[in-house]
Amino acid sequence: MQATFLPSATCEAPAKVNLSLEILGRRADGYHELRSVVMPVSLFETVEVRSRADAEVRVESVAEDGVSLAALDGLPPEKHLAAKAVRAMQRALGRPERGADVRIVKRIPIGAGMAGGSADAAGVLACLRAMWAPDMPEADWLAAGASVGSDVPALQLGGAVLMEGRGERVSRLLRRRPSGLDPQQRCDGLQVVLHAVVDLTQQKLVAFERLLEVDARELDLLVDL
Repeated sequence: MQATFLPSATCEAPAKVNLSLEILGRRADGYHELRSVVMPVSLFETVEVRSRADAEVRVESVAEDGVSLAALDGLPPEKHLAAKAVRAMQRALGRPERGADVRIVKRIPIGAGMAGGSADAAGVLACLRAMWAPDMPEADWLAAGASVGSDVPALQLGGAVLMEGRGERVSRLLRRRPSGLDPQQRCDGLQVVLHAVVDLTQQKLVAFERLLEVDARELDLLVDL
């Protein structure tokens, strides 16, 4: 793949919430099999990425006022999902010599369960795709994200997303920017999301009812004894 290099890019990386979440079991690779409807929220980080002339990857996290958050997150630079995202794109494009400086203006609370680190990684991947490989197939780009973290592909797609597997299988339920649609289209799109949530919830209720039936039968056996 022939990469086209731009010097820098900036994007907004939103946090996410799970509108539904099912844990379906443990996989052979140790991950949990899950199914979830994920939606971005208005809280976002600002991710700035600049290409380097060497292979080094640097990540800086700062607060809104520019104060460094390095002591707060407690992670060595190579453990940041943002740094792993750069490495994933290096591998995907076969360009290990191309490094990047990443600056993240953090607004998503650390450890709040809103996928701040995954959002940062998705933002880095979006910037690097625009900078290094605008023609990169979406499937390859999402695969790079899946190698970084389970929440990353859903955040790469944006909008309401059905996430399956360990998170690597994603499909859009609603586009990122519904505000550009007319009211009927917005209503239809939201119904798609709600139907997906309701469907998953009904499946969970059926499974729970079956579990209760099993427990009731076991209780009957105990009583008979």
